[in-house]
Amino acid sequence: METFHIDCIISNPFSPKKSISVKKLMVDTGAEYSWIPREKLEKVSIKVRKMCRL
Repeated sequence: METFHIDCIISNPFSPKKSISVKKLMVDTGAEYSWIPREKLEKVSIKVRKMCRL
């Protein structure tokens, strides 16, 4: 497994004009789920489906 960082844009699939840039998002090639900060998702009106506290 490997991890690396990318810059990306997250868009709401139901309202594509709502989007936000995310710098240095960590990508884990062995992960099953995406880990995106809640405040980023809320800015584009995407509901959090599951939350994990570390």
